[in-house]
Amino acid sequence: MFSIYSAAIFLFSAFFSLSVQAQSGTLEKLRATQVIKIGINPDIAPFSFLNAAKQPAGYAVDVCEELVNYIKKETRLPNLAVKYVLLTDSTRISNLKSGGIDMECGASTNTKARQEEVGFSYTYFVAGLRVLSVKNKTIATIQNLNGLKVAVIAGATSEKLLMQVNAGSGTITIKPYSSNTAAFKALQNGEVQAMVDDDLLLLEVLGQAKATDQFQMSNFALSVEPYAIMLRKDDTAFQRLLDSGLAKLFASEEIRKIYNTWFVTDALNFPVNRLTHESMVRPNKEPGVAMLLGYSL
Repeated sequence: MFSIYSAAIFLFSAFFSLSVQAQSGTLEKLRATQVIKIGINPDIAPFSFLNAAKQPAGYAVDVCEELVNYIKKETRLPNLAVKYVLLTDSTRISNLKSGGIDMECGASTNTKARQEEVGFSYTYFVAGLRVLSVKNKTIATIQNLNGLKVAVIAGATSEKLLMQVNAGSGTITIKPYSSNTAAFKALQNGEVQAMVDDDLLLLEVLGQAKATDQFQMSNFALSVEPYAIMLRKDDTAFQRLLDSGLAKLFASEEIRKIYNTWFVTDALNFPVNRLTHESMVRPNKEPGVAMLLGYSL
């Protein structure tokens, strides 16, 4: 019979097991399971997406695969297998905290607010948050968005920033979408008059749609967005390993090959910008900043 005493022992054992797992960290989990779970968003090309063979690909994927090779060597786990888990911007942090993934590789901005929930590696790309609009609708300042329907990605920094603008004197109708593809389709169909997202992601959707002559991107940036790998908060040993691997990668020619593969092509010509270059020369974890006085990411 499953007595109250037995139930208490069972619950204590389960709690103890979870506590040990939480305390032991990701490296111990990898040794025990021989699997590392990597979360990616399949809709943020060229950082992460599924290629024609339905396999993960992109700049962030290549960087993280280099890190997996480094982890295998440093931890002496040559048979460590990779399992990719598909996520969205609104589910990435919850999956990380629940243990559904061990690290997230994509276009996640390191912000002070997110640092309360998760950890971040060194920055491996720096983007700027900008506004995309039709050619006859010039957006010269944030005030030009007042009275407009504006597409954002649910759970992204763009949504948080525009909500802060509205909390002040803004009159923006914020329309959250689950993906860049859905947001851009809404802009194409006239459901919204503008779309706010990171510059390279906007250039990518424009290129994929062959619509660069129909839309324009703002010259001004609403924020600086340093991308980093997300991991569980306070997982010091795993974080040090990722940072060490990134520092080694940044000092090699391999990072330039990876960058040029995805960002310097016939379809997309986006040379390394100053902030990305500085992040690789002097690895850092500076959080993103809003370019609008009084706002935060």
